[in-house]
Amino acid sequence: MPRFVREHVPREVVRHEQVPASQMWESRIDVDEYALYEATHPAYAVQVVELARMVRRHAASVPATMLDVGSGPGLPTVMLTELFPDTRIDAVEPSRAAFPYLVANAAGRRITVASPNFPAMTAIRWWCRWARHTI
Repeated sequence: MPRFVREHVPREVVRHEQVPASQMWESRIDVDEYALYEATHPAYAVQVVELARMVRRHAASVPATMLDVGSGPGLPTVMLTELFPDTRIDAVEPSRAAFPYLVANAAGRRITVASPNFPAMTAIRWWCRWARHTI
């Protein structure tokens, strides 16, 4: 069993009932259940492994940094840190309900988490300038 599944502890951080229906996906989904679903559904792991294969196949070398926009609770982001142990991942999650899960899952790993007040496109532009990439 992967380490991120063994270490997953459901948390009462923010329940979807506390979030106005006008906000994002968490108005329809229980974030804690979604986090566990991410950890146990094989499709998420398959997607992350395929992404890692694509990065290794197309990048000249293992990247020093990666950007994960829309990280959700962050378990696929944690999987990436296990597949790229020397890579730092910058994670952006605009959802106020998912953000505390991302922070908790990123703790102690090479994941830098951007505030939920940081809009995704602003994050992408900032990161591309910082990492000297272009959109």
